[in-house]
Amino acid sequence: MKLRDMTDLAVRNLREAILRNSLTTLGVAVGVASLVAMVSLGVGLQQLASSRLSKSGLFDSISSPRNRICAGPVPAAANRAPSAKRGR
Repeated sequence: MKLRDMTDLAVRNLREAILRNSLTTLGVAVGVASLVAMVSLGVGLQQLASSRLSKSGLFDSISSPRNRICAGPVPAAANRAPSAKRGR
């Protein structure tokens, strides 16, 4: 079969089944659109959750049962110099 014969056959088949071809095209378009929407929704929710968690400050410090290691800002009480007066 020559290229011209195959092209004529393809065009004739497309003309004969217009409804089927349009429904197939519509189905592919809806499927791709829903896939893009789900992926973008997932990425957006992930970014929202990570930004809210980073703003909350829950992950700024690490604590253990024996000592507390502070990775975030140092509290005001820790900045004070030890007092010169000791217990009486």
